[in-house]
Amino acid sequence: MYKVSFSRLFASVVITSQFVLPFSSALAAEPPSSLDELGTTASQGEIVVSEESAVAPVESAESPADIQADPPQSESLGGETAPVETSAQSEAVVASPELSTDKADYYPGETATIFGRFFQSVQDILLKIFGGSAETNDYTETIQNITTDSEGSFTTTYTLDGLARPLYTVIASALSGEELARTTFTDPPSVEFDQCANDNPTAGACDWIGSILQANNSVYFEGMSVPQRLLYRGIGNGAHTISFKYSYTKGGTHAYDFITGKNQGNGSFSPGISTFNDCGNLTGPDLAACTALIATTEGFVPIPNDAFDSKDSAPGAGTGTSQTAKETFYGARSISVYNTGTFTASTTPIVITHDVAADGDTGDSDAQVTLNFTLASCGGGCDVMLYFDGHLAVGGSDNTTGVNWGPALGSANINGGP
Repeated sequence: MYKVSFSRLFASVVITSQFVLPFSSALAAEPPSSLDELGTTASQGEIVVSEESAVAPVESAESPADIQADPPQSESLGGETAPVETSAQSEAVVASPELSTDKADYYPGETATIFGRFFQSVQDILLKIFGGSAETNDYTETIQNITTDSEGSFTTTYTLDGLARPLYTVIASALSGEELARTTFTDPPSVEFDQCANDNPTAGACDWIGSILQANNSVYFEGMSVPQRLLYRGIGNGAHTISFKYSYTKGGTHAYDFITGKNQGNGSFSPGISTFNDCGNLTGPDLAACTALIATTEGFVPIPNDAFDSKDSAPGAGTGTSQTAKETFYGARSISVYNTGTFTASTTPIVITHDVAADGDTGDSDAQVTLNFTLASCGGGCDVMLYFDGHLAVGGSDNTTGVNWGPALGSANINGGP
């Protein structure tokens, strides 16, 4: 029995339908309270993967004491000296009305704070907030009557419903109908993606974490399956696709060779996983959603055998028998589904692909699982929770069996994890 220590199993998770899920976002700063604080406004866009970067301030070659501003020059007209008007004296700065929000992205059910400034003093405004579309049957619209303060500013709030929409638009108009300002914010579905650390700190109990598994929080062995949990809140009606990737080989050594069902096949291992803690480490709306979902009837989507032809197929490369043979030997497997609304798996619900060609898993390679389904009766947004596991590949001396990939080709032989 070989012990395995792994880093993060799944590199990415994307759900697609009428929207694309951003992974992270930048917070929009609260608007300045006066014209003197006015700066440039950065445009907000979809961020798939973000990293923080720091920009070092530019230092002047001269100290402030060494830098002197030249005084305004004057012109001589007919023996008289006339001062030259500066731009501040010749023209006043006029700012256009602006709208902004306290964040760029909100999850379903959150409250957006909307700021307005540089409008006329004590001006009556119609604030239109809308999102979705008639085509996707999720359009929503709200009108607020706003009166600015003596400085031409206002603050208001808007609470999103439970249905995720890709984009909301906010438009401020005069009572005449003239548009004065607009802004936007996004509304992706809420996503929680965690995996089971089974020794953190209690051996055999799932501690659901969104970070890597390592020796100080988990004890896994070749042949075990590592549980994964995906919780989505606020998905709308229609066709949807969830895709996730896992490390198939690392340096040609097998990492996770297929996916299995919820905590499947771990009972014979010690410590194994005896306490699953279905909703462990969730809080707030996520915990409430998970608790309600677990109380519903568990659904199952069968996992098909992966037809990939590994370089380590038996009896030799190119024969293509090992992958399907190992999955057949392991037995039937299904993704567990808990949902509100009506969940219907597509005709071909799960598709498994690889990022290398047959026999091309000689280095690092990934497998991708795509789940296709439709949702109905999601007027206020549906919640969906999935459980599935990643099976830790087994090495062994004989790759012609229904279990082993061959000497030094199991997951325990990967240093640092996939």
